[in-house]
Amino acid sequence: MLEYPIALEWKISQRQLLNFKNSTNNGYFSSTKYTAIHSSNVKYYLRIFPNGDNNERRGQTWIFLYLELGSEKRVEAEYTISVKSAYLHLNFNYVYGGKFPGWGSCLCKPDDLFVNNSPFLINGELCLKLEGTLKVKKAESLLGIHGMNGLWDQDYKDFTIVVKNIHKIEVHKNVLACRSPVFAAMFKSFWKEAVESKVDIPDFSYDIVEKAVKLCYDYKLVDEISIEEGIEIYAFADKYDIEVVRDFVELYLGDNLTATNFCEIVDFAISVNASKLKNKCMDFLIYCFFKKIDVAKIEEIDKDFVAEARKNLFCHFCETL
Repeated sequence: MLEYPIALEWKISQRQLLNFKNSTNNGYFSSTKYTAIHSSNVKYYLRIFPNGDNNERRGQTWIFLYLELGSEKRVEAEYTISVKSAYLHLNFNYVYGGKFPGWGSCLCKPDDLFVNNSPFLINGELCLKLEGTLKVKKAESLLGIHGMNGLWDQDYKDFTIVVKNIHKIEVHKNVLACRSPVFAAMFKSFWKEAVESKVDIPDFSYDIVEKAVKLCYDYKLVDEISIEEGIEIYAFADKYDIEVVRDFVELYLGDNLTATNFCEIVDFAISVNASKLKNKCMDFLIYCFFKKIDVAKIEEIDKDFVAEARKNLFCHFCETL
């Protein structure tokens, strides 16, 4: 299981709470939303119902932790919601992904928030604190299933890629056209490549071009790749606008992050603005900080990126005044 910290302190003024003290329409306030897991876009926030969230709970003030699961199906949450001034600590263990997007309990009675010298208020403000951990299973690889691996070994290839005027790779035009708008435009034109049914590629090695082309058919055609190969394959895919190959590289490198190779991968992700890979790197670095795992060469990583990751370990602050 991968674990990610959540922490939030939320101040709500008594004046605002008074607006829903006698609400019969499930009136509520919500805190600011914060991202807990960047790669799957999991967000969290608190929501308070000063006079209950349904008719059965009228006369009770309820507090909930809500999650927006993004692409996750199941998130385990272990958390505490507290009001320090009232010596109140509510502990929860709940699995999100079922019927209820929010989970919580009764905080107090509405009148407790408005009596003189209420222990729930400091200077006319209710201060709620959330601390906890979200747990998710490490996702199975989402590497693309292209379903054309059998086609690679078939005849009827009608186009040739010539690498550095030496090596030749025979391919199907339709496959390249399907994957790359650059090749598709080339095949529709009167360029010499279309007429001669071949293209010269002088700026990439044979191994890189072959692997990139195979990925246009199916990722299963390519064995393990090194970080350096992944970066070169991405550059080839970027030049010829092959989105499915770019996605493969981002997901592949993201699935193979370690504390040793993190610096090299995150530097690459930042340099080409590979958003999916950057989010994976952000989550990985947060996890390493949270678990106190030493990350090699962290001093060489973009300082703004590291600072953003560290922010997720600290308590967020928001106000409804």
